[in-house]
Amino acid sequence: MAAPKPSTRAPALTRPPSPRLPPDVCPVFDGAACHAGARRLPYAGRDLDAQLSAALGGGVSAATVRAVKEASAFAAESADAFAAARLAGGTTPHVLPDGTALQVPTAELARCGEALLDPRAAGASSGPRLADEILLAAKAGLGDQRRGLLETMVLAGGGAGMRGFQARLMAELAAAVPASLRPAVAHCPEYMHDSALRYGAFTGGCIAAKTVFPQAQHVDRARYHEAGPACVRRSG
Repeated sequence: MAAPKPSTRAPALTRPPSPRLPPDVCPVFDGAACHAGARRLPYAGRDLDAQLSAALGGGVSAATVRAVKEASAFAAESADAFAAARLAGGTTPHVLPDGTALQVPTAELARCGEALLDPRAAGASSGPRLADEILLAAKAGLGDQRRGLLETMVLAGGGAGMRGFQARLMAELAAAVPASLRPAVAHCPEYMHDSALRYGAFTGGCIAAKTVFPQAQHVDRARYHEAGPACVRRSG
């Protein structure tokens, strides 16, 4: 059989909704993850929440911090643009549901995006650049497989939807590969909801549970709504 054809879902940057799990970069061939090429990243959404909460001076609920991050955090166009944003200072207003306006330091909003792309540049003690990890993951493929991996990427999770994130990541990857390669993102299919990739890990788990396991070993939406979380612990 010929060498496996790279899946249109690879490599996938997954940012699971669980606060305990960091994001991953993983090459996928014909729908199967290549664990030998998977890369683990040290910085995730929970770290951004803690960073932003500290910038807001405490006393702000976790839900509010997440709302601020999702609405206003962004990735600068380049490392130089991020440095300029930090020096420029200033604040960005965020209006709470009760009408109260929070003044959020714009530099901290830019730092959220930078932390996912380069944790060290954002003040973390260590951590690889995301673009470098994707290139290392792509080395799991041979020849044209590497091209397929870099030209059909999927970005999943809340951080991947941050304003400017995709454009910045593609620019960094394009600068690091030969001109003959064109790193690109494979967008969500038209039949899937726009938010599907935001909750990519959950969506993938649901699909796997329904198609791989017997009917009695997964919980569908109707059953969950009827019995709540307790139904997960029931057998059969």
